Amino acid sequence: MAQEAMSHPPMEEHLLPSSGQRHRVVCYDLETTGLELVDEIIQIGGSVDQARIFSKYIVPATRRVHPDAARIIGLQVVDGGKGLKDLRDNSLVDAVDEGSGLEEFLHWLEEVRGDVDRIILASHGAIFLDIPVLLIALRRRNLTDRFKQIVSGFCDTYAIFQADLKIRKYTLQSLYEQFIGRRPEKHRAPEDARDLHTILTTYFKTTQLSMDLPPLARATYTVKCMEEYVSWRESTEPHRADLMTITASWNVRGEKLKKVLVKNLLAAGYTYKRLADEYRMYGDQKFKNSLEQSILHMKRTYESYLTDTKDMSARVVADRVLEHFKSCLRNEVGADVVGSGGSIHARPIREGPQARPYAVHNLFKAIPAAPFARMHLQVPDLTNTSFNSGPVSSVEGPPRAWVGTNCHIYDAIAKEIICGHNVGVLPPSVAEPGCNVTVDRVRHVPETS
Repeated sequence: MAQEAMSHPPMEEHLLPSSGQRHRVVCYDLETTGLELVDEIIQIGGSVDQARIFSKYIVPATRRVHPDAARIIGLQVVDGGKGLKDLRDNSLVDAVDEGSGLEEFLHWLEEVRGDVDRIILASHGAIFLDIPVLLIALRRRNLTDRFKQIVSGFCDTYAIFQADLKIRKYTLQSLYEQFIGRRPEKHRAPEDARDLHTILTTYFKTTQLSMDLPPLARATYTVKCMEEYVSWRESTEPHRADLMTITASWNVRGEKLKKVLVKNLLAAGYTYKRLADEYRMYGDQKFKNSLEQSILHMKRTYESYLTDTKDMSARVVADRVLEHFKSCLRNEVGADVVGSGGSIHARPIREGPQARPYAVHNLFKAIPAAPFARMHLQVPDLTNTSFNSGPVSSVEGPPRAWVGTNCHIYDAIAKEIICGHNVGVLPPSVAEPGCNVTVDRVRHVPETS
């Protein structure tokens, strides 16, 4: 059963050696269909030592692997979703369904546990993907109770090296090359699990990993703590994409700082709508002060390795968010102007017999960056409209990839409208000339360089 959603991050709860139980540390790794919580396991790998290795391929229930993930792990779903192909040599691999794969993994853990009480599962950077994906999969297959009879904690080894070493990269690849030597970059879950075990035994100068190693114990969390963490992540994840629009116009190299800002906002309990409402209510200075104090309270109370919020101060978060809303909402117009529709023109982006998306020009002349405003548009007959020049935004892919959300459209036409720099895009389902479209929400996406 799913854990009750949490409105704040969980407090860290470490599994200490004084718990009275004897533990065996097992290194594990997952290959997944993507990098989101909703993604699925496609391979499980485990290692107790160089001899005892576990490996099992799993056919994902969604029957898809994200193209980026497929390129990295070299696996593709084939045969109508019934099998997996190794793209390295185009061979079919022996794969099972998710439930069977998880049961085999639990059976292997029971075997390697031997005469100790419980297993500690160690993985590199596991907090942010491997632990949540594994716990969600176990919950989905009703295997959580059995899992808890075998495993009492999770260790994220990334935290060990981040605390102990001052180096540029803490990736498994970099650590292996620093402590062991050259390592092939293309690998799979069992190889990663085995190599992590080698790194840890080399680093700690031991042949047996145990909770008696203080750095390892400090990086180990109870299963209960991880369940609470997953519950919190699941409750905040739907708001992540909205908040990322705040960073769309940043001239910042890399994505790390953008993600850290969003993590600060999520950890403090903010959604984009709450921020927009408070900005309208308070004005510039009061909004900034209130936001900064909320972020400071979060940092004093909940900030930890789990929140991953330490790389940005509360003041910087508040400054960045204020900057966004000053440019986005300052010229927001009232409902009377919105209701009139203004001067809105549309044209087809692509030709064809199927439903077409339309670029709505002059949108911001009628509705200057007005998120959450209600407006009424009438899509004109575009049969003979010429393809004019100008900036165009288009939407491809499944609805989850679209920028806007939660729009309420009448006449059964569309689900959202997306606003970019002087451009709005109606989804492909907007096809009927003359239809009435009512939009409860318009999200502004600043122009990026």
